[in-house]
Amino acid sequence: MVEVTPASETVFFDYVTAAEVHDAADHERKAFPPDEADSPEQFRYRYTHAGHLFLGAFVPSPSQPKGRRLVGHICSTQSPLTYYTKESMSVHVPFSASICVHSICLLGSYRRKGIGMKMIREYLSRIRDYCSSEELVSKGKPERVLLLTHSDVRPFYEKAGFACTRKSDVVLGTGVWYEMCLDLKADSIYM
Repeated sequence: MVEVTPASETVFFDYVTAAEVHDAADHERKAFPPDEADSPEQFRYRYTHAGHLFLGAFVPSPSQPKGRRLVGHICSTQSPLTYYTKESMSVHVPFSASICVHSICLLGSYRRKGIGMKMIREYLSRIRDYCSSEELVSKGKPERVLLLTHSDVRPFYEKAGFACTRKSDVVLGTGVWYEMCLDLKADSIYM
């Protein structure tokens, strides 16, 4: 099936709802090799425990219950670790120093149109808002955003402000992964 994206279609960003988590998991399954895609259970866990870190990209769709259709997402959890591990991928520890991005996914027909970069920038903007909340003053602010990527996608994340810190020890599928980090304390968003 070929998905057509009309030029006039407006993409907007909002948090994913419980009813949309299944769609996010389905997009992941279609976009990533089976040995790299997260399971529906992992998506439900992340939504349940870290819904404030689960952003969606949507297009208007009057036939859908909320009048929108999910076309992309970013989901994360928090970890007290300063680097990415299998553990940081499976457990959410609220108010921890690291936000670990697990999935950035955009349906194929929406790629290479600047939407992915807009989605990441919107996500980082929401993290800025989260970091400035009164609740975090006493409980601890995130200090960094971490993600794993393959070498061919590193320039995309570098353009978004991430720096490659090392070759990751995490094994997922057959490819080599690189850890990327955006230091929130060095970034102007950390207030």
